[in-house]
Amino acid sequence: MVFFISNHWTPHRFVVLSCVFIGILLVASSGVAAATSTPVSTGASTPPVGGTVVLQSGSGAANTTDLPPPHRNPDTIEDSSDLSRLESVLSGSLNGRLSESLASLDADDYERARELLGDEYTADLERYRGIAEETGSTAQTDDYQTAQTSQQEYVESVAQYEETQQEYEQARESGNDQRARELARELVNTGEEVNRTAERVSQTYQRLDQTTAANFTDEVQTIERRQTTVQRTRQDLTEGQLVETSLSVTASQSSISFTDSLQIRGELRTATGGYIESQRIQLVVDEQSYTVDINPDGTFQQRLQPSDVWQSGPIAVEYVPDPQSVYLGATATLPVSIEPTETTVRIDTLSEQASFDTPVQLQGTLEAADTGAPVPAAPVSLRLSGEPTETVRTTTAGEFQIEGNVSPRVPAGQITAQIGLEPSQLALTGSQRESSIEITSTETNLTMTAMPASAGRMAVSGELRSVGDRAVSTMPIRVAIDNTTVGTVATDQTGTFNETFVLPETTDASGAVHIDGEFAGEDSNLEAASATTTVNVDVFDTTTVSNPAGLLLLLGVVSIIVAISGWWFWRRSPSEQPDTSGANIADRVGEGTVETSDSTLLLTAADEALHEGSSESAAKLAYAAVRRYIGSEVTASETATHWEWYHACTDAGVDQLSVLRSFIEDFEQVTFAPTTEQTMETADQMISTARQLISDE
Repeated sequence: MVFFISNHWTPHRFVVLSCVFIGILLVASSGVAAATSTPVSTGASTPPVGGTVVLQSGSGAANTTDLPPPHRNPDTIEDSSDLSRLESVLSGSLNGRLSESLASLDADDYERARELLGDEYTADLERYRGIAEETGSTAQTDDYQTAQTSQQEYVESVAQYEETQQEYEQARESGNDQRARELARELVNTGEEVNRTAERVSQTYQRLDQTTAANFTDEVQTIERRQTTVQRTRQDLTEGQLVETSLSVTASQSSISFTDSLQIRGELRTATGGYIESQRIQLVVDEQSYTVDINPDGTFQQRLQPSDVWQSGPIAVEYVPDPQSVYLGATATLPVSIEPTETTVRIDTLSEQASFDTPVQLQGTLEAADTGAPVPAAPVSLRLSGEPTETVRTTTAGEFQIEGNVSPRVPAGQITAQIGLEPSQLALTGSQRESSIEITSTETNLTMTAMPASAGRMAVSGELRSVGDRAVSTMPIRVAIDNTTVGTVATDQTGTFNETFVLPETTDASGAVHIDGEFAGEDSNLEAASATTTVNVDVFDTTTVSNPAGLLLLLGVVSIIVAISGWWFWRRSPSEQPDTSGANIADRVGEGTVETSDSTLLLTAADEALHEGSSESAAKLAYAAVRRYIGSEVTASETATHWEWYHACTDAGVDQLSVLRSFIEDFEQVTFAPTTEQTMETADQMISTARQLISDE
């Protein structure tokens, strides 16, 4: 091993580098242990919720399975049996989160109920989606997506309902009848929302019962009990606090066009047929609000005008009572058909040429085909060779302006641009206009780095961007090791990719390995790009790394070399005087504070890695800092995985276990995902938590 040290290197920088190197090896040892653990049993139980999926091996030891990120191609890393097993595990994780979220909701722990349906559920769902595309389980993916959305809405409606009920009870106890009446009406309305969202959740659970191995019978019964309670509360309120009403309406004509006004007549009474006391009421139709005078017998009439364009569905009329009124609201549907209006697009200006780095500029107007009247608030889109770019709404004058980015999948050369009305609920129809645009090709830049991940595996990451520095997403990058293609990985939305590949059998794992990345540019308007890097893997010799004892020996030797070299350069440095304040690590070994010093230096390196834009490196260094500091209190193998080490901390009675668990979960989130703004924030939080753990200790 050779160290290159210039005259500009201070002892502090050398010690930081030394600790970084030790930290990387420490984290690498955990990864090696996970990669060389015993095979996973196919009879794994449903995994715990709150981190990545954990499978139980035949010996009972926990092995963390690195699930593929959304941009990973499962064909390159798992066979069909592995995919089926991962699909089952991920399905169990999603089922567990849904069930535990509902249990937390019943325990009034709304924050936990929301958290279980948040980012980690989404991450598991995206992994499940990628695997389901290979196994043909896309229908279940849609059900899990619907379950997440509908249960999130259900959680929010229940939380709002419970909060309103508490306020209502407080108002009644304090004798504030006016406020109690307002809250009673709000309680009825939120109760209706609870029942609506509950129905959607129950229906989704029933579909999952049929299409997966899940059993949500208990959960459905829990939801039905809450619906019964909400309905009973509504009945009590309408009997003692509020009066239900009935609304009926008729129209002066049987059909209307997209902007026609409409004369209506109506009648509002109590549900039992009595007259209401109000002389003026509020009606809402098509998002428009009307103040309407009502006759003593409950009849009224009003001319209605659409807010912009009538929607194609039935026209609903809603009575909205004053918040202090004793009356509940009511709705009715007008027996009117809306004739769809044919529209046409007029193009005023359109770019003759565009590229991946130069958006298409478009201006135009949407008009009624028969009269030429402008069509307001209508969605208009631009598509290039069928690829969508942008959708905007027309102004009150029917005008629109679009700046559409060119997708990389649009071919170079003369292509067809389609401009037209997008499908919507509005009572409009229209045909598309087409025009020709020339798409010019754009140069791209491919950057790539690699490092040994474990015995016989290479971690490759990189980025594909245009010469204009625009990220190129969803494009395939072919990776070859020593001239042997090992797989293809797709760039994510930020243009980056991160994948681990198995070294070819012909690779000499004791020397230099050449890694080539290639973007072919096929079926796109982007020009090809390539990148090459070389990695020396001699220190990751397969015999050594696959043997935990050999790895420990390697770590020990490297640590001794680094420590001695650091001490020697510290003593030899002419630019700094020896530290007499006790800051020198070598002088403090006997004082029992070396762990604090090393951990602090590792955190300094983590800050620098975060500043350089590497959330993964920052997370690993922060993890290494905490593990090194607490190491003396915990009995755990150097090759223990992060969760094995956490369980060892639990057995040792380490303080702040809840904080430490969150820290480990953050570590998983960052290291098992591509670098994004969210992973950068999580890595920053890890560094702060690490400082807290070290300082509190």
